[in-house]
Amino acid sequence: MRIARPSFFFWGNRAAAVYVVLSMKWAILVAVLSLLLAGCSGGDQAPGATPSSASTATASPASTPDSTPDPTFLESVTSPLKKSGHQAGELLSEDTGIAFMDATSGAIELWSLVDPAGVQEWPQLSPTSDGQLLVLHRGNSPVRHYVIRRDTGAAYELKDGWAPDTSIGFGKVIGVWKGTDYASLGLLDVGTGDMIQTGLTREFLSNSSRTSSPDGTVFVVGDGAEFVLVSASTGTEKVVKDGLYKHRVSPLPHGKGFAIAPEGPGEAFNFDWSGDPLPRGNAFNLSPDGALRAVPGSPGEILSLGMGAFPVVATVTIVDAATGEPRVRFLGASFHGWAPDSRTLMVGDEDGGERIIDIDGREIARVPFPGLVQGGTQFSPVDASIAITNRAIVDFRTGRKLELVVGNGTSVFGKWNAAGTEVAFLFFPTPGKDGGVAAQLLPLKYQAAPFTDEVALKVSTGGDCLNLRDAPAVTAAVLACLPDGTHLTFETVLLTTNPKEPPHEFIGQRSEDSSIWLHVRTGAGRTGWVNATYVAWAD
Repeated sequence: MRIARPSFFFWGNRAAAVYVVLSMKWAILVAVLSLLLAGCSGGDQAPGATPSSASTATASPASTPDSTPDPTFLESVTSPLKKSGHQAGELLSEDTGIAFMDATSGAIELWSLVDPAGVQEWPQLSPTSDGQLLVLHRGNSPVRHYVIRRDTGAAYELKDGWAPDTSIGFGKVIGVWKGTDYASLGLLDVGTGDMIQTGLTREFLSNSSRTSSPDGTVFVVGDGAEFVLVSASTGTEKVVKDGLYKHRVSPLPHGKGFAIAPEGPGEAFNFDWSGDPLPRGNAFNLSPDGALRAVPGSPGEILSLGMGAFPVVATVTIVDAATGEPRVRFLGASFHGWAPDSRTLMVGDEDGGERIIDIDGREIARVPFPGLVQGGTQFSPVDASIAITNRAIVDFRTGRKLELVVGNGTSVFGKWNAAGTEVAFLFFPTPGKDGGVAAQLLPLKYQAAPFTDEVALKVSTGGDCLNLRDAPAVTAAVLACLPDGTHLTFETVLLTTNPKEPPHEFIGQRSEDSSIWLHVRTGAGRTGWVNATYVAWAD
């Protein structure tokens, strides 16, 4: 990203003044950007629900904007989307759309294509952060870009190569780009036709990293070296960090701010949404109240041969954020996030799904692996007992489920609004085929402090001894037969699948027949391979 500072820009306190182009007659150089939303979901759910209400979907008519936009950049058109009302549990037969679901009533406001997509067409439909504008990218060579106002249904097509970016903007304001090699960012008010030029440029789209505040009023954009905070309403800029190398920006959890972190190992720089520094470090694992930190750990990786899901051995230790003193540890779990109450967290489990648990080890809910990739489970931003999971809003206290029902072969991605009152479910045809997911090798186990740093195993055969072999195969020589209850620790070993590449350290191997072998050390100091079926976490 090249941050252009024209001679008529006046800089003070590292903030940039901007100018408003009311007539939109300026020839602004900007770059085409299409926001690709990666959604996930599967074809595991049959559309068997009976519609609960009859809905008549009609195209939203073209309506008069607040003022007449300059047709050079923005043209009022008949909407390519139609709006209809539905209830949770009602089958939505469209294959591409956005369903805004009320988190209390389950009422759905559905926006979908007026004209079905063609065979070679891959329409991309997404909302802005606050859900007030909808963006549709449609067609091939050239792609046509539409912006639709959710409040009035007014629709506009961006002209002359302009492209909208739903990651930037709020209300009726949206970021727009134009160009291919060099680009300038504009903030376009689709209601009035006014534009603010920010002076931010970048050389290659792929070099840009950006994220917005939960309400969309400010955003951060950077090129890996310099990062600028921009007001989406005024275009005012503030350089928050520069002089970096290969860094990217991402939002901190629970709307607290953003982090600028290196692409590889290293400490993150954290800021609030005013651009003021927060304590440095990995803030992603901090509880919302800042009192606890989830520390992921693992004794090592397992080399996976063959196709499908692969096993992992991971731990999550909850420590006091101020002192680092351990509180509890979860074996056989990968950290997936905190709930807003700072006591509840979500972890991946041995089935490839997720468990919602509290820091005292109590299980609140289990979320099974849904099949194809999903949008994942997301806690409500305001209520720890409510989450999006498997295409539904679920209240874990009452068991109430408000379900989005779509056809087989449809991907679904859900996202809460900042207030926790509504979920935007994006759905579209599922690309590709079913695939595997990382699953914990051993079941979840809770440990209260104090405990040792060592992550240990024990032989668990039900009474027989377990063969310790000199290679990961049933045909390998037996070194010893280990009695039930024998204490084992993971022992790294060098393995490779390509003789032309150097070996790497692993703690085990999954064979092509899907059997899993662990390389271990006994209390007597002997090392060798054991079948993972016959081990468990040590007491």
